[in-house]
Amino acid sequence: MASETFPSDGTRIWQKSVTARSIANILRTEMENGVPKQSIRGSRRHRLEFDVAYRFSAADWPDFKDWWRDDINNGSDWFNWDDAEDGLTKDARIVGGNYTYRPVNPMQTAWIAEFTVEVMS
Repeated sequence: MASETFPSDGTRIWQKSVTARSIANILRTEMENGVPKQSIRGSRRHRLEFDVAYRFSAADWPDFKDWWRDDINNGSDWFNWDDAEDGLTKDARIVGGNYTYRPVNPMQTAWIAEFTVEVMS
């Protein structure tokens, strides 16, 4: 499904740990009386979401922004992403296409970009 690959030259995970959430493909319906009902929706697959922060050198920061804008269509398309948990390459996308960023220091010699990656499991 994914044809683009997350840029890896000059980037590294900034935080020592990555926060992961398992989001089951469950439809939950609150009932007027009694216990809520739950059922599998469509597929038995579920999503995993990872909150990540990457550090980019000043030279590689424009490459990330170009990749996000041009290669994955402002963050909406799937891309190949190396999962730090199991070391496998997975189809992933940036949730909502959004990321936040900040310089590491006032001289802007490096940048931190934070976003949520989702993969199907």
